[in-house]
Amino acid sequence: MKYNIEKGQQGFKVPFPIEKPKEPVNKKQIDKNWGRIVEMYNRARSPELTNSHVIGLIGNIGHETMGSFDPKQKQLGRGPGRGIIQWEKGTPRYKDFVRNVKDPLSFDDQYNFVLNSLTDENSLNSTLHWGAYGNQDKWIKNKNMTPEQATETFLELYLRAGTPNIEERKRASRYIHDRLQKEMLLKPDWSVANKIKSNIISLKKKGGWIQNAINPAHKGYCTPMTKATCTPHRKALARRFKSGEFKKHQQG
Repeated sequence: MKYNIEKGQQGFKVPFPIEKPKEPVNKKQIDKNWGRIVEMYNRARSPELTNSHVIGLIGNIGHETMGSFDPKQKQLGRGPGRGIIQWEKGTPRYKDFVRNVKDPLSFDDQYNFVLNSLTDENSLNSTLHWGAYGNQDKWIKNKNMTPEQATETFLELYLRAGTPNIEERKRASRYIHDRLQKEMLLKPDWSVANKIKSNIISLKKKGGWIQNAINPAHKGYCTPMTKATCTPHRKALARRFKSGEFKKHQQG
């Protein structure tokens, strides 16, 4: 077990355990269906949706389907819900869904329909799928949410589940995010990345750097990137600065 060291009142070093993030209960199923999750992530990425939006969506679907991502998934306890967001027959959302798809039991039809309803801002969509006008904006126009915040907001405003189990949904989203980050080096969302860049430029003009982050004189600096202190987040950010991607994005 790893420990942090903190100085006690008597001057002794008192160890206390570092708690690892709890894994979701459906971790095994998520791992089993990882290929589908990567596909879902790639299909959902768009200018309207940040990484957090997409992962919040996938984390909720992972919870609703117990990690199976099965379009025929039945609700636990013999409830009426079915599919990737547990559609319930007779509801306005379900009626609109079956009117507009070829095969209600197709994963592609279900997922594409949900994706379209996330970014379609007409008033009918707001009423049928988001419950009330303005709920969609509260989710999609908030570009600075963490994956956990996006998960909770999507649940409250779109899914509106009777049994939320919010902490378990957050664990699923965090697990998916961390694995995607490790395997794909997720790029930071533009709104966050631009704030980081503006802070760096400001500090450089003042003759300083962000301490303990990318200071060339500090051992945490990503040069070379093989250093143990070069985390995946730092490595991804360093690569983007080196490539000039930020400058190209601003000029475009």
